Amino acid sequence: MKLYMTPGSCSTGIHILLEELDLAFEAYIVNLPTGDHTRPDYLAINPKSSIPTLVRDDGSVLTEFQAIAYWLARSHPRARLLPGDADGDARVIEAMDYVVGTLHGQ
Repeated sequence: MKLYMTPGSCSTGIHILLEELDLAFEAYIVNLPTGDHTRPDYLAINPKSSIPTLVRDDGSVLTEFQAIAYWLARSHPRARLLPGDADGDARVIEAMDYVVGTLHGQ
């Protein structure tokens, strides 16, 4: 897999999840201040021009912290990153959304 990220941003959390799950991946640094996220080669991967972006082994692309974290958790249930019941999973997503939407920007 390929993770497009910017160190010190929320994409670092996805990097940590990939490491904790012991998954093979390549990390690519997207330098936001220099505009790497607006270059044609990156826009071809992620037209939203955002980070994180995860290119999975099958070539499909996932963007947005919550979506990538959810997919990683569901794809690796033995890691027990999600409780496994509808209410518990919803609470985890609720907490992730709050952190990304509020605390992350502060």
